[in-house]
Parts: sequence; C-alpha cells; structure tokens
Amino acid sequence: VKSPTPRGGQSAPRRKLRHAMATAPYQAELLQLLRQRDAELAKLREERRHKETTIDFLKTKIVTLQNQNRATLSERPGSATSATSAAEDLHRRLDAALQAKDTALQRQEELSVQLQ
Repeated sequence: VKSPTPRGGQSAPRRKLRHAMATAPYQAELLQLLRQRDAELAKLREERRHKETTIDFLKTKIVTLQNQNRATLSERPGSATSATSAAEDLHRRLDAALQAKDTALQRQEELSVQLQ
C-alpha cells in the first residue's frame, strides 16, 4: 500500500507552508527596502521640483533686472559701460544657475538609476 506522503516525508501543503515561513523575513526586508527607496525617490523628485521652481524664479528675476537696467540706461545716456558690465554679471549668474540646475538634474538621474 502506498503512503499519501511524498518521498520527503511531508505533504505538499506542509512544504509550501515551511517554505513561506522560511522566506517571510527576507520578503519583509525586501519590502521595507523597497519602501525606503520609494520614499527616497519621492524626496528626490520633490527636491528637483523645488530646484526647478527656484531656477525659474531666478530666471524671471534676472530678466526683470535686465529690463530695469535697460530702462535706466535709456533714461541716462553715457552710463553704458557700467550697464554693460552689470548685464554681463547677470548673464554669468544666469549661466551659473543653469549649470547648477543641469548638475542637479544629472545627479538626480544617477540616483534614480541606482534606486531601480
């Protein structure tokens, strides 16, 4: 007469239960790690949005200052040299802000790839 239990001495449901119990801690760790990384990614996305908003504000401010500078120049003839250096300074600041944004976005992309 054949026994209903397989060769290992355990029934299939018992083997599945033991396997599930043995892997549960690892699954919990993986789930916790996944949640942590998801939170980190959400934080990075929020930081990127904040940086983009800040850069957009700075661009607007720079354009406003440039326009004010041009208006002042048109009212005061003869001060073109100082206005030119001020405009150049504003362009340097804008370029620096854009470069900082590009660097931040590149770093965020690198972190996103690492989190995947």
